[in-house]
Amino acid sequence: MLRVTWSRIFRRRSTQSENNNNNDPTECHACTRIGIPVFHSTSCDPSHQPEWEALAGSSLIPIKNRSRRKSPANRTAGYRQPSGPFGVVFDPRSEIVRKWNRAVLMARGVSLAVDPVFFFSLAVNRGGRPPGVYVDGGVAAVVAVVRTCVDAVHLCHLLVQFRLAYVSRESLVVGCGKLVWDPRAIASHYLRSSKAFWFDAFVIVPVPQQNYTSTGNYQTFEIQRNRNSTIPKMAKTELCFDESGAFPYGIYQFALPLISTNSTAIKILYSNLWGLMALSTMGNNLEPTSKSSEVLFCICVVLGGLMLFTLLIGNIQVFLHAVTARRRKMQVRYQDVQWWMRRRQLPVPLRKRVCHFERQRWATMGGVEDEMELIKDLPEGLRRDIKRHLCLDLIKKVPLFHCLDDLILDNICDRVKPLVFSKGEKIMREGDPVQKMIFIVHGRIKRSQTLSKGTLAANTLQPGTIIGDELLSWCLRRPFIDRLPASNATFKCLQPTEAFSLEFDDLRYITDHFRYRFANEKVKRTARYYSSNWRNWAAVNIQFAWRRYRTGIIRVPVSSETENGGGEIRLRRYAAVFMSIRPHDHLE
Repeated sequence: MLRVTWSRIFRRRSTQSENNNNNDPTECHACTRIGIPVFHSTSCDPSHQPEWEALAGSSLIPIKNRSRRKSPANRTAGYRQPSGPFGVVFDPRSEIVRKWNRAVLMARGVSLAVDPVFFFSLAVNRGGRPPGVYVDGGVAAVVAVVRTCVDAVHLCHLLVQFRLAYVSRESLVVGCGKLVWDPRAIASHYLRSSKAFWFDAFVIVPVPQQNYTSTGNYQTFEIQRNRNSTIPKMAKTELCFDESGAFPYGIYQFALPLISTNSTAIKILYSNLWGLMALSTMGNNLEPTSKSSEVLFCICVVLGGLMLFTLLIGNIQVFLHAVTARRRKMQVRYQDVQWWMRRRQLPVPLRKRVCHFERQRWATMGGVEDEMELIKDLPEGLRRDIKRHLCLDLIKKVPLFHCLDDLILDNICDRVKPLVFSKGEKIMREGDPVQKMIFIVHGRIKRSQTLSKGTLAANTLQPGTIIGDELLSWCLRRPFIDRLPASNATFKCLQPTEAFSLEFDDLRYITDHFRYRFANEKVKRTARYYSSNWRNWAAVNIQFAWRRYRTGIIRVPVSSETENGGGEIRLRRYAAVFMSIRPHDHLE
């Protein structure tokens, strides 16, 4: 009954190729790529991408609006060639469209820099000629040509928008969105959008070029004031641009030396210097007259300087907050730990150990409490590649892993966890269950094992040594025993130590799935050579054999052994006790 119900609700659409080449269905550009596409085409080939529709007609894309496609021979990686007078349709994900967008962005930046240069084409007649304002034809021609080229680029961008596929809004309800490839639908969508075509057309029309910038306003006002001062006073005095004269130049007094030159470069540099000085000092160098235009201009300059200063202070605060946020977080955590230790009345030695560990972890981890928490939500493949990049070089320092292939190393990198130990800390105690296998990367560790009657066998472990290798034999043992093995020794840090650890369940996963690699003779010899238990057992046996050899060569009398308190007998007894617990790794 359930199968019949579902078969009535859904049906699979089957399409057949038509005789007309213009109506042959083809798969979209997204379907030809590896992996899941960013956007999916509304004209995807049904033969490659089966579509399921509800009988009630609840499809997100109306069937009547679905476009036809051309044959695969007419399809390229960056655009399509559909039927109709509109020409090719470009894919917004293609490389050519991305490069074009960068070029348009650069052209818009050039247009912002070119517009104020129009004001510098104005100049004042000097050198014996009748005073007057004229336009420098060379500067005006160069600026006009550059601006025309920029407008041409923007016009081409406007035309490209009529041939650029867009994401259907209906397809965003479910899924990642679908691209519309119909040329008529693209043109209609671009024309009907108030923020697309009409805004781009408004930008091309030379209306925004009428807006005055602060530098251009300054240059225009300066020439106008010079003209007003020159013509009325020309019959009375010969010094038209005298700073100590009676004419009130106001804020334009700083630019009087600029009138003596017609160099465009000097005009641009001098005006920019004045603008920077005015904004950086928030208008302190301005002395306006009673004219309202000068007063309003000075007010705008002061407000602009205040706004820039406010933005500067805000950015500095954001930067300082980003720099000191982790340090502040560490200080808050340190204060909380101090308060907790005082509240619980911990003894002073324990407090010092806690504080020392917190400082060492901060110095080692750089303020990140758990760096693995940062990547745990990433995709599995990306997370594995990151952990391989971070851990592979350190893991390869462990001699046991030199004999393993890349597949096993990838699984180990994905499951290891970094550990930090401070000086004097006990990593593992004798008799405790071994819950993790630790690989020393930096630092030295003291290993001590109780033999008999309080006698300790101690040695120092260097980087590359394995701690907790009992877990390896526990994982390889058959039949398997759920009870964790007990540690044979106590491990204490002699200096700050960095290491990696494998939990017992992770190690069991690796040994169960890659057991064939651990049966390698080279791996078995390496595991036994760097095992702390096998090393200690071998050292005692070598010492016992050497003492027995010396005893046989020197032939020490029995009376002397008795006089020395039976030291040789005790040594043999201890060696025999230690040999009775020979390590078993189940690697045979």
